[in-house]
Amino acid sequence: MKVVDGRPIFGNVSLDEYRRGPMSDRARRRLVTIPPLDRVDQTEPLRARVYRGLWIADCPDCGAAGMVWVETPVFMCQVCWNGRIGGLWRGVEFPVERGEIEDILEARLLPQEQNWTSETLDELRAENVQHGRPVSARSAEYWAERWEHGAVARELVPMEPAPAEEFPADQLPGDEFQTPGV
Repeated sequence: MKVVDGRPIFGNVSLDEYRRGPMSDRARRRLVTIPPLDRVDQTEPLRARVYRGLWIADCPDCGAAGMVWVETPVFMCQVCWNGRIGGLWRGVEFPVERGEIEDILEARLLPQEQNWTSETLDELRAENVQHGRPVSARSAEYWAERWEHGAVARELVPMEPAPAEEFPADQLPGDEFQTPGV
């Protein structure tokens, strides 16, 4: 499973589109106004982490977590609405090795195995090996395992066409189930 941020989860929209749509609707019900994305608190940014294949950040005030967008690294808690800092967005910091972390986690077939908080790349690889997983999604072992479990698309497997003589030219498959005279 691919490790993703908020974009594909919320209909492939940008964070600003999500902010102006569903997030603002939810906020209005709680009498909260969401500021523009450039209104960011200048304190230390939150660290993004991966939970079940999703990039998220944790609210330091109420402990809730929420999806984050890689292209727009800011966070608005949808529980406390960042009230402690006046409703401003909080900055989010993604790891420099984000692509490599995603690649290693994507070799894990189950979402509940795709977690990262602060482990090093070597620690993540060692976990994969320890649990019998390929080192990364780019490795030959990864593709061999997916093939073995039938996860590779069927259209990649060449299929033999059905022999032409199986069905008479004047009869289509399923004709034998039709009521005579209808």
